[in-house]
Amino acid sequence: MRVILIRHGESKKNLIDVIGGCGESLTARGCLAARLAGGYLQRQTPPIEHLIFAPTAQTRHTATLIAEKLHKCKMYESPLLKPIDLGKLSGLQVDEAKAKYPYEMDTLSRWNRREIEISDVSIPGMQDMSSFFCQGLQLLCSINRSQVTSICIVATRSSLVLLKNIKLRRTPENGGNYYNLHFDYTRPVSFRLTTQDLHWIRNQLQARS
Repeated sequence: MRVILIRHGESKKNLIDVIGGCGESLTARGCLAARLAGGYLQRQTPPIEHLIFAPTAQTRHTATLIAEKLHKCKMYESPLLKPIDLGKLSGLQVDEAKAKYPYEMDTLSRWNRREIEISDVSIPGMQDMSSFFCQGLQLLCSINRSQVTSICIVATRSSLVLLKNIKLRRTPENGGNYYNLHFDYTRPVSFRLTTQDLHWIRNQLQARS
């Protein structure tokens, strides 16, 4: 199965550097980029059969604009794509977060620069990484059961980083090499979900149950 990952288009919250939170609709530039991504996906062979999006305003808006070009594609929202909850940092602007939580923002910045693993990031109230990791494992198992050949996932950066780390067989524990990965707005990144990948994913789920 071919899996295409797409980060949502530029949203209004991105312009003012808000961390996490509930999300907002796209800017005019974000809308244009989403429609261009839809045109790219329209030209893919085999065609995209399912378009799955995260439960946030910006991913829903992006997916809706992409779907304008994919007339025979099934589109649906998945709770398994819910972004990671960043606890006390969630919903704050970057400058405000740096003033209130300097240590936590320093570790988050180091994670963003790929200087540390996710296991070294500590933020009060942050969702447990093992729980978030299982969301991604469950999502990839569920899309495999759909028995389609090509699928597109529209999500926020945290979920896309999660899915790509799973593909690379990295885990969130210390020494698991779970690092940040770069995703540009609406730029497609694809990979093949193989039988070997699914065997590893099922073993991870079983070990964590």
